[in-house]
Amino acid sequence: MCIRDRYLTDIEGENGGRLVLGGVNPIYAASTFTYIPVLVQSLWALGLEDIKVGDISFGTADMIAVIETALPIIGTSKKLAQSIKATLPPLTSCTDFRKFPTLTFIINGNEFALQPSDYILTFKKGEVVQCLLGILEVEISEELSNVVFLGDVFLRTYYTHFDYGNSRVGFAEANHV
Repeated sequence: MCIRDRYLTDIEGENGGRLVLGGVNPIYAASTFTYIPVLVQSLWALGLEDIKVGDISFGTADMIAVIETALPIIGTSKKLAQSIKATLPPLTSCTDFRKFPTLTFIINGNEFALQPSDYILTFKKGEVVQCLLGILEVEISEELSNVVFLGDVFLRTYYTHFDYGNSRVGFAEANHV
């Protein structure tokens, strides 16, 4: 049985995260794990019922979420990325995100919410602070336009347990220690 987990930090000045092979380290979980059955194990693909930006729904019947550890953002088709961005206010400040709504992914009937501070990436180089919306379009074929890649923006918020032996993925709120 292959079990691994992924924990990414958001602590300023600390790089990276943790990879645990053979189990999970409960110190990184701030809640219990919610397990989701995998549709396609080689891709860690899950059924995605809806994406909500505040109260606006973007769900379609055939959406798929792929848990993507090699992608720093949430990536999706050009059409969906542009539709989501169109509902958001302009990103004019890197310190005040109060006007931005919660971004919620509904996976297998479970809501996984990202606050604006989770999906707006802030970078500091010297005294210069820049920010970027962590939802971008990725170049994918029309047949895959229903796929949403949940990368580090999502994985930093949710401690993720890849349970290959039971063909499932577990999510717990990350405890950034």
